Amino acid sequence: MLVFRDITRLRQAEQALSEAQQFTASLIENSLDMIIAVDQERRIIEFNPAAERTFGYTKREVIGRDVSMLYADPKEGEKVSQAARVLGHITIEVWNRRKNGEVFPALVSVSQLKNAAGEIIGMMGVSRDITELKQAEEQRVRTEQLSALGRMAAALASHQFSGRCSAH
Repeated sequence: MLVFRDITRLRQAEQALSEAQQFTASLIENSLDMIIAVDQERRIIEFNPAAERTFGYTKREVIGRDVSMLYADPKEGEKVSQAARVLGHITIEVWNRRKNGEVFPALVSVSQLKNAAGEIIGMMGVSRDITELKQAEEQRVRTEQLSALGRMAAALASHQFSGRCSAH
């Protein structure tokens, strides 16, 4: 007695799963933003190439380590995690620290990672180094201040000049 089973559907499902996994991996690997995921104990489980470039660590150097190592103030990292755990997600500006010790501002969005049963299994942060944005903002403020100072000086000079002309 021979039994034949059509495994076409099983193969199609396996192919679809493989393609979905490759797509997800490609999103993480090719993102211009830093993507860092941690488990329930805040140990790093994902660290994409953008995070490697920004922080100066390789993925191998950080996997399994506490994410606090990436914050200028580790307590700030704990507060961000607690807020995301309570609220479900949070977007906030933080100060991070590169491998070389340099501190830099970043805008981070942290959200809960959940399993199929809806249980929280960790957190994921997507963030961007905003150093250049901050510098541009500081330059804009300085330019506005200098412009206002120039207008004030011109008004004073005009007032003094008109005062001299009417005195003569």
